Amino acid sequence: MKNKTLLVVITSLAWLQSCYLMQMPNADLQEKSNEHHYDLPPQSEPGKCYAKCLVADKLETEMLELPLFIGDNDLAINNPNIESREIVISKKSQQKEISTKYVLIVKDTAIIRDFEIVKFEITKVIQKGGHTEWTEVV
Repeated sequence: MKNKTLLVVITSLAWLQSCYLMQMPNADLQEKSNEHHYDLPPQSEPGKCYAKCLVADKLETEMLELPLFIGDNDLAINNPNIESREIVISKKSQQKEISTKYVLIVKDTAIIRDFEIVKFEITKVIQKGGHTEWTEVV
C-alpha cells in the first residue's frame, strides 16, 4: 500500500511538473509579443529622413608653448631646472605617420637662459567615437 501511494505521489508530481513546463513557453511568447524592439530614431519628425551613422571622435586642438632648452646637452644632465619629456608628433598625410621626439623643457626660465619658446599643436580626444547614433540626413 505504501508503494502504491508513493508511486501515485511521484506520478502526480511528475505530471504537475510537465504541465508547468508546458505552460512556460506560452507565457514567455505572450510576454515577448507585448514588447516592441524597434530600432527607430527617438523624437523623429514626420517627413524627415534619418540614418544610423558611425560617430567619429570629437577632437579639440589647442596650441601649447614650451620653453625648450637649446644650450649644451652636458648642462642638462642632472639639472633640476630642465626636464626631459617625450612629445608625440603626428604628420597629416594619407598615411598617418606618428613619431615621438624627446625634448628638454626648461622649468625655471629665470635661472636657465638658454631656451627658445616653441609652439606645439596638441590634439585631445574630448569624446570617444566608434558607436552609431541616429542622425537626420537630407
